[in-house]
Amino acid sequence: MKLNGIELHPDEEVKTIFRAYAAHPLAAFALAFLLVFFAFYFFVPLWYLHVWRWDLFTAGRIIFSLMLIVAAYLAIRAWVVYRGTMLVVTGERVIDVHRRGLFDRIVSEIPYASISDVSYRSKGMVEMLANIGTITFQTMGGKENIAFKYLYNPGSVHKIVTQLRAAALNRKPNSSDPVENIVRAAEALSPTEKRALYTTVKKMSPQLKRVEKFDAEDERKK
Repeated sequence: MKLNGIELHPDEEVKTIFRAYAAHPLAAFALAFLLVFFAFYFFVPLWYLHVWRWDLFTAGRIIFSLMLIVAAYLAIRAWVVYRGTMLVVTGERVIDVHRRGLFDRIVSEIPYASISDVSYRSKGMVEMLANIGTITFQTMGGKENIAFKYLYNPGSVHKIVTQLRAAALNRKPNSSDPVENIVRAAEALSPTEKRALYTTVKKMSPQLKRVEKFDAEDERKK
């Protein structure tokens, strides 16, 4: 199962999705609006500006067209970045999808078992009054921290994530299915450690060769 290009684990349930504060992309939209406004405000002088002429194209018409193209690009890019940047919270992990442009996306994830601390911060008068802030997930050892900015009501997000994390850590594994137990435990390991565990298990017992399916899935994700 996939969510906006993110590969979810079997039976993994998406609990909620958070996005940045809706006012965050307004600066780009405002700039796009101003470009369109000025383009049409100076429509007549631009359209008949004959600094030089090449068939039907003139300097003024080229400037007018470029202003509209740049305005459209800014508006589309702001919308794609806003909709594509999200914090996905599932029953197993936290996934940070950060969109930086039309063709630039960064995806980071932290399983609940690897999270050592969840904190949030509202800095400055504007963030305090607007009730927005940054939530930070710190991993064991502090090597792969995730910080999601411009969240509305970060305190509520913090409460939801901590409750889901506590529920996931307190969940008892299914002792009747050793393969599922091994796969669940492997989610907290690095890719190298996970591969070593899968290889060792497959050598130990023919009854646990079903783990090859999960090993193949990891290979396809790469």
